[in-house]
Amino acid sequence: MIYREEIVKRVLIVDDNINDRTVLAYYISRYFLCDIYTASNGRDALDRIDAISPDVIITDISMPVMNGIQFILELNRSKRNIPVLALSAVNEKSVIDQLKNLEILNHLDKPVNSFRIYKSLEKIFSYPSA
Repeated sequence: MIYREEIVKRVLIVDDNINDRTVLAYYISRYFLCDIYTASNGRDALDRIDAISPDVIITDISMPVMNGIQFILELNRSKRNIPVLALSAVNEKSVIDQLKNLEILNHLDKPVNSFRIYKSLEKIFSYPSA
């Protein structure tokens, strides 16, 4: 494996589906040297965020307990300046409009592919394009 840089990044993946978390972690670890943390919903992520201090958060939108939109709103209220990638299998206009009004870096449709994850993280981590 060739890593873009030797600086270890911390990535928090928030998704209620363990298979999606596993696939995302695999994609990310293929291209970047990262410590990958996971949470199964927004509440769990908020409870752990200070201990993790992630460089980026990748969150699903549809989750039980606290969904991705509620999570991002709470994150924004707390004034943490952490880039967020939002993932959604729902392509409803109302969801897309809500995401546009939130301070997120990007929205990716599920199922995501490794190239789109790579390009989004490359931008966040400020790596020059290869």
